[in-house]
Amino acid sequence: SAEIMPLTSNRSALNARIASLTANGTTAGQIGFAWGWYMLSPNFAYLFSGEGRPAAYDPEQTLKVAILMTDGEFNTHYCN
Repeated sequence: SAEIMPLTSNRSALNARIASLTANGTTAGQIGFAWGWYMLSPNFAYLFSGEGRPAAYDPEQTLKVAILMTDGEFNTHYCN
């Protein structure tokens, strides 16, 4: 039920979003990895608007970092 939060440098908003998450088990990790890539890659910029659009690749100007969080039961729903 968690929605994707567009890219932001608003630390308070990020901390509030993280605090609102709950661990329920069986995280669909492959979806998290895919959306992390979509949010950082300029190849998918058309999916986002405004400040949430991913920047172009420019290692001198932009550091792209993804932090993936799991409840510890990563993909258990998809494996036996």
